[in-house]
Amino acid sequence: MLVDVRLDGHDERLDVVEHATPESVLRQVAEEAFRHQWREELKTVRDLGTFRDQRRNLAAEGRIDVVEVAAMTASGFRVARTAPVMGRVLIDDDERPGASPVVVIGFEEWQRRFGGDPRILERTLRLDYVKRDSVAPLPVW
Repeated sequence: MLVDVRLDGHDERLDVVEHATPESVLRQVAEEAFRHQWREELKTVRDLGTFRDQRRNLAAEGRIDVVEVAAMTASGFRVARTAPVMGRVLIDDDERPGASPVVVIGFEEWQRRFGGDPRILERTLRLDYVKRDSVAPLPVW
């Protein structure tokens, strides 16, 4: 599915391409392959970001909850032009092999679980047994 979106105050356009593949490990491999292929072949595209909705276990504050997350590429934040409430969004270096795992937390989860505490940037959270440094809370989308 292709959706054409005009960006407020800009002469540019954001096209959203939805690509669905079956739920499995193959889905992640397929998405990664399509993203690399599209980056190589789409010569008129300035940037290409991808995301995938997932359910993950979040361990923090002595609790473990299943939460909805969007596994998103660093370029997805550039494409969406989304600035965090504080801290930083993902950057390309976060995706390099050997980089420390990081997480950008959604506004509602930040408020609900952490009471909007600005020290969220000093915390390490666990998503599915992987410790991740918190780098930013996002604003409400």
